[in-house]
This record gives sequence, C-alpha cells and structure tokens, in this order.
Amino acid sequence: MGAFAFGKPFLTSAHGHPTVPLLGELPLATAALFDLGVFITVVGATLLMLSMLGAASRPPPRPLRGVP
Repeated sequence: MGAFAFGKPFLTSAHGHPTVPLLGELPLATAALFDLGVFITVVGATLLMLSMLGAASRPPPRPLRGVP
C-alpha cells in the first residue's frame, strides 16, 4: 500500500544506502522489513512450541498433604 501512496506500481520496492554507526553504509530495501517480520514470526512460533512441549513433559504437581 505504501507504493500507491507515492504513485508507484503495486509491489514496488524502495531501496537506499543508509549510513549506520560502526557498520558504515548498508544497502537496505523495504523487502527487508518483510523478511524481518517473517524471521520474528518463525522464531516466536518455535520458542512457543518448545515452551509448550517443555510444559507438557513435566509431571503434574502433587497435592499438598492435609489440604482437603
């Protein structure tokens, strides 16, 4: 939708070469934002899956003695 705002065709990617401290000039495209979102989603889903598997492998807690 951002391309439409600038009068460009659908799926047009913007690119530039910003200067980053300690790294210098880096090539950067708007497609990198999509790639970063996919990466974060995959890592988050993997960590959630591992967390759920870890919780499922624990034995259930024992009831306290003397408590009805």
